[in-house]
This record gives sequence, structure tokens and C-alpha cells, in this order.
Amino acid sequence: MPLVSIIIPVYKYERYIVDCLVSCVNQEHDDIEIIVVDDASPDRSSEMAEKVRDKRIRILGHTTNKGYSAAKNTGIRASKGKYIRTLDADDMLTPVGITKPLAFLEGNLDIPLVHGIAYKLDGGPGYGKALLKQSKLPFDTRCKIHAQGVMYKKELHERYGLYYEKMRSKSDKEFWNRLMLLGVPFGRIKSKLAFYRIHHKSMLAMRNRNPGYDREITDMYNERLKAIKAGTWKEDTPWLESC
Repeated sequence: MPLVSIIIPVYKYERYIVDCLVSCVNQEHDDIEIIVVDDASPDRSSEMAEKVRDKRIRILGHTTNKGYSAAKNTGIRASKGKYIRTLDADDMLTPVGITKPLAFLEGNLDIPLVHGIAYKLDGGPGYGKALLKQSKLPFDTRCKIHAQGVMYKKELHERYGLYYEKMRSKSDKEFWNRLMLLGVPFGRIKSKLAFYRIHHKSMLAMRNRNPGYDREITDMYNERLKAIKAGTWKEDTPWLESC
């Protein structure tokens, strides 16, 4: 079966990274590599990640904080898989979080990206509790793309560029819209693929506390999409760069 690369950027998430990694090593699909990118986190995120003993886990690190998007790009450049599965360090995969989207992509070779459903998980229950409670948890059923429910062919980055590093958040949304505007077909499945947490340190909460920053990111996002629509967009994050 194809190798799937799970890319996990981490910054100040020492409380959650173990749950995240345990959910990855317990996947039904074994042929995975798990690349954790420590974005110069000042806490014990890397130390906690090392507690999860599995030969499929690699921990990379930035010497200075470069941001969420740059950390994902570092992991993607270092990856060896046919498929990419990005995951935030405070979130988790369900046991079929690789198997279900992989089966879709392998069965629909003309569709390079698929997305599914993510459960909404409030607060701090760990991986085991989340699995026990998953049938009772509220989850998204709207037809939208959730960051933790996406898997795609790595070749999309080689053809259409990496994540936009100037956007330190919402870069996943920019990437998907870039692909859509450039004519890339998407697939959707109704499988529950991930858990995502709602907590006061999440990027969403940070943007809500900083409306000026959120407007800045939104303006950058809109300018980016206008350039793509106008045909003036050029990729400014090179694929070939030292990790």
C-alpha cells in the first residue's frame, strides 16, 4: 500500500502532542511516516513527542520560529509518501483517519484530494476518552472542507506550490482555494476522520482575540485569491529548499 506522510507542526502544544501522536500510531493503515516539525517551541513539545516510541516518527526542528505554514512546508519537503495528511498538534485522527481517504484516492485516480468529517472535541479529553465517546460527540455535517479531514497527493505541491508562508494561519484555506481556482477536482466522503479541539490556545481563539491580526490575514488571503483569478499569481515558496 502507498506510504502516507502525516505532517504535524507543533508550537506550544506540549499538553496535546502525545494524544495527537498516539492517534497516528494507532491507525488501521500501517504504512505511514509521522513527521513532527517543532517550530522553535519554547515549551517541552519535542520532549513530549519523544515519549511516543515508534520508528515511524521523525522529529524535525526550526532554530527560530517561522510560523505554522513554514513548519508544514518543512515537513512536506522532508516527506517520502505518495500522499500528505496534515494534522494540527492539538488534534487527533480517528482509527480510519488514513484508511478511508486513502481508499477513496486509490479508487478515484482522477481526483487528487479528498476531505471528510471532523468531530468537534471541547477541552482536553485524551485519545482514549475521545474514542470511547466518539459516537456521542457532535460533529460537522456541513459540506465544507475541514483542515483535519483532508488527504491529498503530494504531487499537488510539486505542481501548484507549497503553503503560503506569509500567511501564518488560514494557509490551508488559501491552498485549497488556490487548487479549486486552478481547476483541481476534489472528492468528499462522509467518514469521520479526525477530532479537533476547541480551547483558548487554539489558532481560532487567537484570531478571535486579535481582530486586527485576523483582518490582516483575511486581507492577505483575499489579495492572494484575486491574483490567482487574474492570472498574475506566482508561487513564492520554492519546492526545492533545504530542510
